[in-house]
Amino acid sequence: MKKPVQRNKLRDFSFYLLIAFGVVGFAVVYAINSARTGGNGQLPLRWIGLVGQTALTFGYPVAELRPLWRRRGFWAALGVMLAAHAVIFIGVLRHVRQWPLIYFVPVSFVEYAAILTVIDRLAYKWESRRPADRGASQRGS
Repeated sequence: MKKPVQRNKLRDFSFYLLIAFGVVGFAVVYAINSARTGGNGQLPLRWIGLVGQTALTFGYPVAELRPLWRRRGFWAALGVMLAAHAVIFIGVLRHVRQWPLIYFVPVSFVEYAAILTVIDRLAYKWESRRPADRGASQRGS
């Protein structure tokens, strides 16, 4: 009975560590930005918005689809979607002069639906392509 409690403590500690790294990372970004802009203290809100939008847009499907966490296909599909999200948004935000934070709202809804659709279609397909599964299907026939 003590092992689940230890696992929960380890998970909680890992979560708190992740939060601490996030806070320190934010402080570093703020310091670098202040040094570059001459200390005016204005933060690049579009980049902060991107981080928040990414966390929400990808965090909800991860939490909602917890039963799929053990499937490699789930993480592969999510990784592909996250990489595409990052490449597209970094490209757009680097070339657009102004990006109001409200623009993230409609994009988040579309991305959320796309993430759920892609994971639903690909997570199971990629799982079934593993060599162990192919061997089992050949043996069964």
